[in-house]
Amino acid sequence: MRVRPEGGAGGHNGVRSLIESFGVKEFARVKLGVLGEGRHSRDLADYVLGTFHPDEKPAIATMIDRGADAVEAVLKDGVEAAQRAWNGVSG
Repeated sequence: MRVRPEGGAGGHNGVRSLIESFGVKEFARVKLGVLGEGRHSRDLADYVLGTFHPDEKPAIATMIDRGADAVEAVLKDGVEAAQRAWNGVSG
């Protein structure tokens, strides 16, 4: 997980759409990572948009909870404090 104060789309169509709609890249984001061996053997978009295996679901739930906590930290404490607290935290 990474908290960032700004940046490009990084190949993410949803973020690209936000940048186009807002007209700026300067907005905070909380990025939740993609892990796993499968991403190397197939197209990344297929991997990211694919179905989770049942044994991955507890880790996904933890990642979502921690991501939500990081978003709350950005809103409450600011991006820099959230970066210090959350960057590199994993499930």
